Amino acid sequence: MIPYFTVSGTYYQVGKQIGKKFRELIVDYYGVDEDFKDVVFPFIQTKAGEKVYMDYLNNVETLYPQYVSEMQGLADGAGLTFKQVFTMHLSREIRIGVAVKQEWGCSDLFINYPKTGQVALGHNEDIDPMVKTRAYVVNVTIYDSEDTYEPRRVIEQFTAYTYPGHLPGSAFSFSAAGMVFNCNGLPPELICYDKIPRYILNRAMITAQSREEFEATLQCQGVGSGYGFSVNVVQMNKDESVLMWNYEIAPVRNSPSTLMHRISIGADGDTSTHRSGYYFHCNRYQHMTVPEIKPLTWSSKGRLTRFSELPAPKTIEDMMKVLEDETNEKYPIFRTPRPTDRNGTVAVAIYDFINKQLDIYEDKPSRCKPDLTLSLPDGKRI
Repeated sequence: MIPYFTVSGTYYQVGKQIGKKFRELIVDYYGVDEDFKDVVFPFIQTKAGEKVYMDYLNNVETLYPQYVSEMQGLADGAGLTFKQVFTMHLSREIRIGVAVKQEWGCSDLFINYPKTGQVALGHNEDIDPMVKTRAYVVNVTIYDSEDTYEPRRVIEQFTAYTYPGHLPGSAFSFSAAGMVFNCNGLPPELICYDKIPRYILNRAMITAQSREEFEATLQCQGVGSGYGFSVNVVQMNKDESVLMWNYEIAPVRNSPSTLMHRISIGADGDTSTHRSGYYFHCNRYQHMTVPEIKPLTWSSKGRLTRFSELPAPKTIEDMMKVLEDETNEKYPIFRTPRPTDRNGTVAVAIYDFINKQLDIYEDKPSRCKPDLTLSLPDGKRI
């Protein structure tokens, strides 16, 4: 069963409470993540690694001091050092840079058929299988002060499936403002060690209450993103309408910004959008021309090829069948560790925007009932 925890407070207080609540899971994961233990953290102890660490930390302290405070709380609650926790948030950039060529990433499928009541987003959370029994879902409210006797302002409110010992935002999540964010890792050749790490930017983006705020965060003007990723975004509006987009993000060398491209997924038959009816995205650049690390695209190529062979999905049931597909023996859509692929599908998320419900499964949906069923918000700004 996926643990669920409701928590509120300042950034530091929230981080500390999560660290304390899931201390055993977090410490255990930091110990079994061999790449982190044997490659990433030792690299930080070198002269070159210390420079990477400090460059990233200086940028994050300048642009996002609140998340430094949240990570400090997480470290204190879990009984870890801040250096361990912050280094974990640099792991995507460092693993790739130090030559740990493992493809992390997920698969997402939009369906948009409002006339038949089928408007949904499905997500396979694909990552190190060790995450499966150690991840948790947090329902977070961030206040602007510690004072419980004076009126406090809510500055963030969201629910997120969270990797152990990480800030929320890098997997799948939704905010009280009616925004949904599902991430897909991408493998650009370029890594920028003087910008904002991907995991920190993912934490920042889930505060967005509109498409415009979300895009401003991704652009990261003045610094830019350290690595590439994709985000599948849905905006649920008070008038019951639903807007859907896929974003691809890439770092830019010697530029204080981020390369970003957006496509829209409209209702079936809508000719004003880039795609209509459905759209499938995984872990390679599908609508931007960006040099990629080729071995890290093999699984995605297999998944995309298999999706192209399947009938067009028009219902949530069709979507589940796609996300469960294992026909490609080397690179299936529903992933389990094998010689060609170290990753596994550790959770499946099905967002039903007609019934305003998120179901989270720890296995194929056809094999089990949801581990968690959560109500989706109505799109009110906080």
